[in-house]
Amino acid sequence: YFSLHKIRFGKAIHLMVDITEAAKDSYLIPTISLQLLMENAIKHNEFCDERPLLLSVSLKGDLLEVCNEVQVKELRKPSSRIGLQNLAERYRLLTGKEIIREWSERYFIVRLPVLSIE
Repeated sequence: YFSLHKIRFGKAIHLMVDITEAAKDSYLIPTISLQLLMENAIKHNEFCDERPLLLSVSLKGDLLEVCNEVQVKELRKPSSRIGLQNLAERYRLLTGKEIIREWSERYFIVRLPVLSIE
């Protein structure tokens, strides 16, 4: 999914993934969770080659952290925030766990509980 956006936006979008191969084979998250968070970052942030959108994905304990620098895009109409609400509800229904959302002036971070394959 990110590769398609990289073709579209080129140098204006970057992704850093800090997850070991062993961890990739040991944990799961509900389908489409990462795609929704990338869509959210692209929708709500202004970016260009000179000020790229920086996305990072890392595993911190039993949480998958997805982070982007905030470069707020002036939207014509307010967001319904339904995408994040749907993600939170999906997590509750499938795992019984809550996602964690943190928004500061500089960063927007969502932490997703990972599920062990074992």
